This record gives sequence, structure tokens and C-alpha cells, in this order.
Amino acid sequence: MATYLGCSGSFRICTGTWLSPAMWLASGVPFFFWGWTLSIMDDEFALSPLALAAAVALVGVTIVGGATSDPTWHTAIVTVHSLLGLGFVAAALVNVLRGWRQDLVEARRRLRLVILVLCGGYSMAVLIVELFLRATPASQGLLLLNAILLAALLFGLACVVLDVSPSTRSAFGWLPSTSPEVQPAPLSVRDREQELVAKLQDLMTRNGAYRDAGIAIAPLAAKLGIPEKKLRKVINGRLGFKNFPAYVNAFRLEEVRQRLSDPAQDEIPILTIALEAGFGSVVAFNRAFKERYSVTPSGYRSRRDQLSEATPT
Repeated sequence: MATYLGCSGSFRICTGTWLSPAMWLASGVPFFFWGWTLSIMDDEFALSPLALAAAVALVGVTIVGGATSDPTWHTAIVTVHSLLGLGFVAAALVNVLRGWRQDLVEARRRLRLVILVLCGGYSMAVLIVELFLRATPASQGLLLLNAILLAALLFGLACVVLDVSPSTRSAFGWLPSTSPEVQPAPLSVRDREQELVAKLQDLMTRNGAYRDAGIAIAPLAAKLGIPEKKLRKVINGRLGFKNFPAYVNAFRLEEVRQRLSDPAQDEIPILTIALEAGFGSVVAFNRAFKERYSVTPSGYRSRRDQLSEATPT
């Protein structure tokens, strides 16, 4: 991001040949934004070969563009770069919004809606302007405005993500007035959150709520008679899950594992067992099972048979 600021301001510092790597790095900002976003928001984030290929193409067109003097080619290259950049930013925003309802970490939910959507919206606006201008150089005023707004955005992002120290907040008068601390006598109170955990676990196990393929936070919270925010806090804070699908799939995977371990159910297809446990997609089921048990469902069942055959009678 620092290279982008330096290379896109009204007084460019990346015009020298020896600073070309800084320009190439600045051209990859959409990819870095996408990767940063997913690394924070997606608990199972991993770079795919397709994403790496797109990133190489993003920087590659910039390198090619710097080596050509043909205006037609230069315009086409700028257009391709802007479209690839828009693709990365759009993919990041889709991920941010798609996982918002399922996210159980409240601070991360606020970050999704306030910070990343704002940053993504600004990035899309910049790329659209670049796409509109194509190879036409932007005016000095527009470049200066872009650098100022981006610097302000980065400063605000740093304040929110890294938090501002109490001394700095005090210097700007951001700290509320405080009253002397007092310590009340200890009271014997009911652990209402633990009672809620017990009700939730009973709803999931005794009533088999997880078997509903369309289960969501809102209707589950309504059954428990509590707000969605409270339910997210309990599942995250007391049970340790960061997103709702991981919590639900834990019950589903355990049911599937137990049924695959039961020789009496060998005649039942694995797909049927998965669907009855609540999985709506065989692809999602196979991926979740292998991540949890480091073996495929069919491999788990066959390994059980091999172990039973090797056990002396």
C-alpha cells in the first residue's frame, strides 16, 4: 500500500527505471487486499493456483505495459489490469458479505461491515476511474485527492484495527470521565450463559436441530428466545467456535463418524448418512470430513474393517 501511495501521488516517485519493482508491487494492491481480507475473514483460507495465476497476470500486464510504447497496446493493458483488479476487489467484498451472518466473532463482524466494505468500495471506485481514463494520464489534482483520501483511509484503518493507546486517546480528549473504582461484595449468581449453553446443546443433540440442512442463527436464536447477538457470543465465547457452520458441522460429523463405525449400518450408503446428518452438499461433506479426520469417509469405513480383521479373536 505504501508503494501505491508513492507511485500514484501528484509527485510520482516510481518513474525511475531502478524503481520499477515498486511500481510492480503497487500494481498488485488489489491482490494483496483480496488476500488480506480472506486471511482475516475466512478461517479456512488457502491460496489457490487460480488466485496465484491471476495475481501473476495482474503484475505481468503492468510489466508488459511499461515495456511497450504503442498507445493501443498500452490502453488495452491498462484495461486488462483494471478488470483483473476489479475482480479481486469484488471477490473480496463477496466473501466479506457472504460470511457476515455466519461469523460468531463480534469484533470481526464489525470489521466486515465498516472497514472492509469501505476499503473495498473505495478500491472499486479507484479501479473504475482508472478503467474510465484508460491510458489517459490523470490530472495532478485527481492524483493528489486520491493520495490524500487513501492516506486518511489507511490512518482510520490503523486506528480501528490496531486500536489507539489510552494515552493517545486522553491527549485528544477521547476518554470518558471516570469515577473512583469500587468493589462490591461478592454475590452468588446463576451462570445464565452456562444454562443457555445447556439449553442449546440439548436442542442440538436431543432434538437433532443440526440435521436441518437449512439451519441458521436467526431461527435457532428464536427457538431459544434470545437475540442473535447473544447466541453468537455464547457459541464463540463458551464453545470456542468462530463461525456457525463449523459449530453445526461438528455435530453432523460426529453422527456420521459414529454411524460409519457401526457395522450394522454398512448397507446404508455414505451419501445417505451424510444427507440424513444434515449436509446439503456431498462436496462440502467430503471436504469437512477429510479436514476433521484426515481420511475420506469411505477410507474411514474401510479402515475400520481392516482393524477389525487384524484384531485376534
